[in-house]
Formats: sequence, structure tokens, C-alpha cells
Amino acid sequence: MRRALSFMLMSVVAVCLWAQVPAGRSEKVTLFDAFVPAAIELNDGTENYQPLANIFLKNSTLIYKKGTTDMQANMAVVKGVSFGKRHFVNVNNQLAEVIDTCGHYTLVCVKLIDIDAFNGEWLNNSDITNISFSENIAVTRLDPNEETLTYPLVNNYYYLVKGKSIPCHERSVRPLVAKKNRNYVDARMRAGIIDWSSVEDLKALMKQFEQ
Repeated sequence: MRRALSFMLMSVVAVCLWAQVPAGRSEKVTLFDAFVPAAIELNDGTENYQPLANIFLKNSTLIYKKGTTDMQANMAVVKGVSFGKRHFVNVNNQLAEVIDTCGHYTLVCVKLIDIDAFNGEWLNNSDITNISFSENIAVTRLDPNEETLTYPLVNNYYYLVKGKSIPCHERSVRPLVAKKNRNYVDARMRAGIIDWSSVEDLKALMKQFEQ
């Protein structure tokens, strides 16, 4: 069910590029600054508790401490994870945070390190002279005067309905809109009024869906 983490950050291929939204930067490769307690719900209905857990932003997977070793959970058996009041569900073997629910629809967000952007920065930035991705994702810079290297982040938004995940993009979302609301929504899409990076716009759009 579990295996030791393989932290080869440079090997990940970003998915659903059309649904990606820049989300700032992070000095860490985990969502939380420190490992925190997590309640894990498995697909078979059982629950598991991990006192020290986190989300690895390389691929938005659940990681936890086993002694002094970082471990990665088998995402194929994980249904959802709660970190305090923040709840995450498994979307394509990635942990997506639940943002809002309207009727049968749920808006979720997968936060990831933008691998393409990071690779571009790494190749083009002459100040970054030595990068080492060890088991602890240690990043070293030979110039002590440079600021700490940070990772560009990206948000992937999805609507969940009837067990399916729909990327938040005009082409994918339009079929969800109720027929009586399509003229209104189409006009807003053509005018560029709907901001696909705005959580508030995505939440409001759910109210136009077929219920």
C-alpha cells in the first residue's frame, strides 16, 4: 500500500494545461510548512490516522512520516484526506481541496509545482548554479547572496459530478450549463467576463448548471 518517496522533481509531466492557473510561489515542496495530523478515508470505507502528514506539491500526493523516513501513500486506495477543517478528495490520484458545493456539483482545486515553469527558470537563470534534489528536496545555491530559491505553483480547478472530474474550461464546462441558462453563460464567456482563475467566478458558475 505504501512505498518510499522518490523525489525526482524534474521528471513530472504537467497535465490538463488548459486548466492550470498560476498560484504564486513557495519556498517548500509541501503544502503545509510542517507535517500535521491527517484523517485518511480509504476506498473500502475504513479510516486511518496519521499524526504527521502533508501533501507533496510535486504531484499533490499524500505523504507522511514513518519514523524519520518520508513515505508516500498509495493514492489508488485513498478516497479523501482531512487536515483539520480542510478536506481533500482524490482526483486522478491527486489530492484536490474541496472549495464549494452547489447541488450535485463540487468545485475542487489541485495545487502543484509548475514543472515546466520551474525547468525554464532553472535553465535560464545563471544565478542558479547547483541544484540537488535529494530525499529531502534539498536545494543548494553556490552564491550566498542570492535569495532562497522558490517554486512556481499552479492551480488546476475541476468540477466533480457523478464521480467524474471536469476541468474548469469553457469547452468542458459548457455542457454542464442548464439549457435555460446557456444564452446568459455563453454571452459572458464570449465577453471574457468569466475568469477561470477566479474562485468566486467558478463558484457562481455552478449555480447555472443543470441541477
